Amino acid sequence: MNWSRLPSPESRAAERGIGMICMRGRVLIDANVLVYAYDATEPEKQRRALDLLHGLAEREAGVVSTQIMAGMSVVLTRELSSPLSVEQAVRSLTRHMRTWQVV
Repeated sequence: MNWSRLPSPESRAAERGIGMICMRGRVLIDANVLVYAYDATEPEKQRRALDLLHGLAEREAGVVSTQIMAGMSVVLTRELSSPLSVEQAVRSLTRHMRTWQVV
């Protein structure tokens, strides 16, 4: 994913209804937001998810849990209309775990 090509979503995230929980200046990213970033069948949700993730990456404010990462791996490899291979999913999860603080 190229996060740098997307506009900052800070002022629009709440009005768009993207779920997140704030934790002392950090944001726990909901698994659905991460999954929608990969779901090309839902272009509006994908764009909104990418917008939000880009803003969080710029501010280094995103947090994911190990439970979120585990759930995401199942969805990416089994439930998407075009599932990722296990190898692709591992690369994606590794990238996310390097991008976000893991709790």
